[in-house]
Amino acid sequence: VVDIFNPCDAGFGTGPPPVPPKQFIRYKPFSMTASSVGFPFICQSRRVEKDCDSNFVDGYNAQEPNPVYREPMNAPRNSSILRCRGEEYSTEPHLGYSPQVQDGVPYYCVFVSADILAKMMEFEWIDDLTSDVFVASFIYFPNADAISLMRMNFLFADTGRILSETVIDTHSVLQESDRWTIYLILQCAFLA
Repeated sequence: VVDIFNPCDAGFGTGPPPVPPKQFIRYKPFSMTASSVGFPFICQSRRVEKDCDSNFVDGYNAQEPNPVYREPMNAPRNSSILRCRGEEYSTEPHLGYSPQVQDGVPYYCVFVSADILAKMMEFEWIDDLTSDVFVASFIYFPNADAISLMRMNFLFADTGRILSETVIDTHSVLQESDRWTIYLILQCAFLA
């Protein structure tokens, strides 16, 4: 369980860790109103690339590399600069991830951590063929003994606009949820 309101308390020093005190007294009681349970995960659906049917796109993609560029930017391009999304969903692996089908739509999903997030940005995991993205996380509220599944949806429109929506499904006690058994099985699988 991670204290989402105080993530900097983890300490990222380079030397040996300090000796822990004999007792820890929490002086910020507000900081435990909610806690993230496990890592959040992010999923995206992707469309297949199609011919843009545009003279502008064809001319733009046919540009030679700028002669003042240095390596590796002076090399010929191995892909188009501008691409258009088709109507069909992609089912091909994307950067090593195979899709999982949810409601008839193939989604590429990964649990998010600091090292994974850096690699996702470096390799442009979300790109111009991304159709929509959702981020989901379990949040536990100890004072209410409630757990919520928070899901943020982002739709990438053809015009470049990103439309967002937030959905929160809360259960008063996790054991009362219809999916308690599924949750236990998933927890066992992730801990194994």
